[in-house]
This record gives sequence, structure tokens and C-alpha cells, in this order.
Amino acid sequence: ESECQSPAWNDNFEPGSPWLEVRKQQFPKPPNPPEAVLPWIDQQALKRAMVEMPQLRPTILLPDPNAEVGDGEDPPLVEHALNEHPDISRAYERYRPNWEVWSGEYRRRGRIQAVYAELFRMHTQVRKQGEIVELVLGLGFLNWRSPVNDNIVSIRRHIVTARVDLHFDPANGMIRLEGAAEGAQL
Repeated sequence: ESECQSPAWNDNFEPGSPWLEVRKQQFPKPPNPPEAVLPWIDQQALKRAMVEMPQLRPTILLPDPNAEVGDGEDPPLVEHALNEHPDISRAYERYRPNWEVWSGEYRRRGRIQAVYAELFRMHTQVRKQGEIVELVLGLGFLNWRSPVNDNIVSIRRHIVTARVDLHFDPANGMIRLEGAAEGAQL
């Protein structure tokens, strides 16, 4: 993703460039559905970026326009079935591509923001507890089990570690992971 870059993914590493760069995400607003379908949908569900678009309600209650009512009275409600209003289903289907594009983009940005949030959490922890916390990047993983004195001993550790620094740039909404200033100390 253009908002989440690492030379490990594209072989364009230049000495001194960040090992990972993640931008804070701005989330798009959902597209407005047609007015005619509003009574037929759960508007809160429509604002959630899901894989599947929410279904229209099969029935709704609407005020009866033909009912005679006195002053200050509300007209009685009449049940309407979706299958009696094909124009509502057609309008919703015309809206579907816009919603699906928005939902896909929102979910894509959400995955990037999750990485950003985790890096920001680490950045905050290192700033608060820098004397007792060390930030390292682990490469490769050894998962070895060996019998020792009738027991199975499990060894699980990274094969190579490097000291790294996280740099937070609030003005640009970016977090960069770079080799430690005093050296990566592999």
C-alpha cells in the first residue's frame, strides 16, 4: 500500500532510508443512499464497512396517506412489503457499487491504521519506559524442540535481531521504523 511502505517489499533500499513507513489514515465517509430506501435499511449497519452490504428490510410500517385523521393525530401505520416496491430494490442495487467501493477502501485503510496504531502504541511505551524497554526487529524464527533429560525443551526465538528506533512525525501523521541511531547491533 502506498501509505505503508518498506524496502523489504520492493528492493529499493537506500542507505539511511526507513525500514518501514506508515501513514495515519483518514477514513472516507460512506456514500449517501437514495432517500427512497432510507426507511427500508438499517442506516447504522450501512455505515459499517463490511464485506456484504446490509439487506433491505422485507417489510416496513409507513403512515397511511389515505387515512382521515383529526387535529393533532397521527395517521395509522400500514405495513408495506418490499416485494410490492420493486423501485426500492432497483434504487438500492444502483447504490450498491458506490457502497462496495467505499466499504473496500474503508477496510483497506483500517488494516493500515491497525499497523499504525500498533507502532504508535510501541512508540508511546518506549518513550515512557525507555530505560527498561528495548525495541528490536526480529528476522527469521527458530522453533526447535529438543529432548533434554526425559523432557522436551522448546526453543523459540528470532534468528537475527536488530535494534531499531521509531520516529513519530505528528505534523505529517507518519511513523518511521529505522535502524537505531547507535547502530542496529545485529
